[in-house]
Amino acid sequence: MAMGWLTPDRKKWLGFGAWLLFVTVVALLTRFPADMAADYAERALAERLPGYRFAIDEVAVTPLLRLRATGCRVSAAEAQGEPILQFAEVEVAPSWWGLLRGRKGVCFSGKGYGGEMEGSILLRPDSMRLEEVALHLRKMQVRRYPRLKELLGRKMAGEISGDLLLSATTGRLADGDGSVEFSLRNGEVELLQPVMGRAAFGFDEVVLALSIAKRKMSVKRFELAGREGRGRITGSAALHDRLLFSRLSLQGGIELDQNAFHGTPEGEEALAVLQPFVRNGRFRIGVDGTIAQPKIRLL
Repeated sequence: MAMGWLTPDRKKWLGFGAWLLFVTVVALLTRFPADMAADYAERALAERLPGYRFAIDEVAVTPLLRLRATGCRVSAAEAQGEPILQFAEVEVAPSWWGLLRGRKGVCFSGKGYGGEMEGSILLRPDSMRLEEVALHLRKMQVRRYPRLKELLGRKMAGEISGDLLLSATTGRLADGDGSVEFSLRNGEVELLQPVMGRAAFGFDEVVLALSIAKRKMSVKRFELAGREGRGRITGSAALHDRLLFSRLSLQGGIELDQNAFHGTPEGEEALAVLQPFVRNGRFRIGVDGTIAQPKIRLL
């Protein structure tokens, strides 16, 4: 009785509908105008973001009807040299959750810099300005990102994973609220000047958790562990439109493996200077200045 509605005529029309859907999908997969789609995507992105140049090698449709772009590069409109961003592959689809909330948006995933990413972008309903950005990274190699030194003011290496969430009621993400939680493993960071004879500090893991609100960034957790020591820092930073000029107000404790610094004149001298400040095997520091030019003092 439950299947009584499935008459021969209805079976015929259901079969025809399924066949039509199958033919449509196959046509999209086999005859999709990849070159024209790539050119259109480049022009559309350039119109929305006139300060940037976009290049896409090819656009195709996946079996799940997502758009897949390969060879994606983003550069500043007037700049030459290395792209700002470069991904081997990016897939894009409408954000159904955003549509249910009355927002335009997209979900995306991609591969690049030796790792993977996925996330979503939602736009304000009354304009095309950003309202929310969510991003998840998996095992990306920061050394492969050529502009990292320009952004952070120093070289860095390691494998980064984590999450970022930013929302803005004004359309400016710099004025919005959000959170950042990342871990960086098996890497090193360049020091602005040699410390204890070291030009760089190697680490096994760095864990960073931030909250952002009203142009203030609060460092809820910054922990570092490595072969030469470990430490924990908390505090805040007043955000600047140019990230490197954000002002720091941080404090924390550092525990060094003193055996790693014995045997060199610089290491022996530094350990002698630090000794009066060591309490229970640790010494405390304060960090002021800016991200580009931090000033470290002993407490």
